[in-house]
Amino acid sequence: MTRVLALALLALSNSALAQTVSLDPHTVRALAAERAPLVALGLAALDEARSVREAGARQGPGNPVLSLRAGPRFLREEGSPVLLDVNLALTWPLDLGGVTPARGAHLSAAERSAEAHLDEARWRAVGLALEALLDAVAEGHRAALARARLDTDEALARCARARRDAGTTGDGDVALTEALRAEARARLLLAEGRQRAHLETLRGALGLGPEATLVPAEEPDPAAPLGPLDALLRGLSRRADLVRDRAAIGEARADEALQARLGLPVPRLSFQGVRENELFAQAGVELPLPVYDRNQTARGLASARVRHRERALAVALRAAEAELRAAYARWEGALGAFRALSEAAPAADSAERLAARAYELGQRDLTSALAVRREALTLREALGESRAELARARLAVLTAAGVAE
Repeated sequence: MTRVLALALLALSNSALAQTVSLDPHTVRALAAERAPLVALGLAALDEARSVREAGARQGPGNPVLSLRAGPRFLREEGSPVLLDVNLALTWPLDLGGVTPARGAHLSAAERSAEAHLDEARWRAVGLALEALLDAVAEGHRAALARARLDTDEALARCARARRDAGTTGDGDVALTEALRAEARARLLLAEGRQRAHLETLRGALGLGPEATLVPAEEPDPAAPLGPLDALLRGLSRRADLVRDRAAIGEARADEALQARLGLPVPRLSFQGVRENELFAQAGVELPLPVYDRNQTARGLASARVRHRERALAVALRAAEAELRAAYARWEGALGAFRALSEAAPAADSAERLAARAYELGQRDLTSALAVRREALTLREALGESRAELARARLAVLTAAGVAE
């Protein structure tokens, strides 16, 4: 079902994307993988690598050389005619050292490396887009909490005014509830502004224009289970940046083989036709002697590049494993905190309702009612932050493991 949704989304035209876009994680992932600026740059680099490979596959060991020399010949005998000497020579290099197939293999490896870079760009673009989505969703939760808080404060202010009018309390309670209502209103405006800012960040990450209306969809369960850590570690080698590093090693090895081939002398078949006093022709082979230039500098650099990239892959693999273990530990802690706060939320809601009702009936003063309300709000805010932290920790695990749900 998820794949069908993603394919249907990718089939939308730009005019369709000008309408409302419901931002569930699968939609964001599909859009980022196709439209993100990072992906556009990766596609351009891949197109360049393919063009170079197609052009370089036809490249030979060098161009043949055609030379023509002509001039007069003056004989010493008096009265001898002036003769015209002509020398026409053709030299044709022969690829007997396997340079052409080695160059083709190197260019094909470079194309595969560009493809791996594109996959890495998609991986990073999806991660950035999902992170922006989580930020927007978290601000949406904060806005909802602020809106509920504003509703409660407005009800509390009405209750305070009613009690003042009934003579059971004074203007101090009314002034305090009005101040609380203003604070809740400010919290709501700040949260709504931050959510719009995160949505604009997400718009840029998805490569969408201002004509598209972005609406965050319902958040999936952040407490959904992940696979065991051992299973994630076993699949770590498929992470996009590690695949890119292995492709870079393949490209460096292909370049090393090419430079070794280029160090071999290229024989040149020659043919020469000459007209002097008589006509004659010569054919032969020229073979450069690799006494001074054996392409040793380029070969040494290519070998050093292979060793460097192999070490870089080993370092990156260890760093990726450490990153995944750390992200998994963070997710386990966030999950435990979220569950603990979720279990306490109903009791906090009940305590706040009872305190508000007691104040309304005159059984409790405003200060004690607000103390209960403050603790309940603190728990709700902590639960919202815990939910956001759990969602980010979950995304960090999936990103570090290089997998997508």
